Amino acid sequence: MRKVLVACSENGHDTVTELPAVLKRAGLDVTLMSSRKIRSYIGSYSNRWIESSENAASIIQQIAELLARDSFDWIILGDDFLLRALADSPLEDALKSRIGPLRHSEYLRLLGSKAESTRFAADIDVLTPPFQICSSFAEIERAAAEIGFPCMIKIDRSGGGDGVFKCNSAIDLEYQRNQLQSGKFLVEKYIEGAAASVEPLFLDGRLVAYSYGDMLMTYGKTGVSSRRYFQPCPALADTLEKISMRLGLHGFCNFTFMRDATSGQHYLIEMDMRPNAWVAYTRFAGIDFSRAIQQYLANPDFRAQNFCAAAQRK
Repeated sequence: MRKVLVACSENGHDTVTELPAVLKRAGLDVTLMSSRKIRSYIGSYSNRWIESSENAASIIQQIAELLARDSFDWIILGDDFLLRALADSPLEDALKSRIGPLRHSEYLRLLGSKAESTRFAADIDVLTPPFQICSSFAEIERAAAEIGFPCMIKIDRSGGGDGVFKCNSAIDLEYQRNQLQSGKFLVEKYIEGAAASVEPLFLDGRLVAYSYGDMLMTYGKTGVSSRRYFQPCPALADTLEKISMRLGLHGFCNFTFMRDATSGQHYLIEMDMRPNAWVAYTRFAGIDFSRAIQQYLANPDFRAQNFCAAAQRK
């Protein structure tokens, strides 16, 4: 696994800005596919550049055409728009599995979907808050009353904190009525505690490395995090491996857990199957994804827990 394609659409530059540098430090051959404008954010840490539009659907089609004449060991779709475009694409499922982070095509519906990701986690006995999936405001009202306040209301295909609302009461929910008329929504019990972001790297369905950081500061109440405190959390390794083996994950992901203030249990509340900017910075806390890739390539039986434990001692 040496040849990597990194693609991003119009809003992907903040998730992949320094990812090519991480891959280059691992000794990989990196091709970047992006618009000229996006390329200016990312810099020169790639072996070659393929110009694309900024439209996600067009990029997915361009990747499919590229694969007809070239091959890559790893394709990284750098943002949620590309994941959703892949899920919606008319391409055959086998080709979608080559392009995206899911090797098991029966789970392609999870890409970019908060509701389907949560349903999947619950189905394989990963701990999630009580939840219901709804398609109208009336259903949301009933679900919130049954689950109880405070609760989280999530527009299914949303990201970066947009389309996510914490409601402490029926009055709070009423304020959001205009944004919640039709579509797919996830209603989820709010877990009192600390939000923890986990950046796992999976290769060929195996957990290679992961970081765990408390989200100390975010842009807005539910936005992306801007300050974190990293610490070891070996207890989540089995959960991450369970998810990866079922989905056949291949790539960087960004999972969010709520650590219950009373029990200390971790509830999975978000499962994004694309990288974010933090994968370039976790090396300062002892989790070096470049080194983890190198070790995995040298020995695929290498276990992520051991790597994380060794890194934390530095």
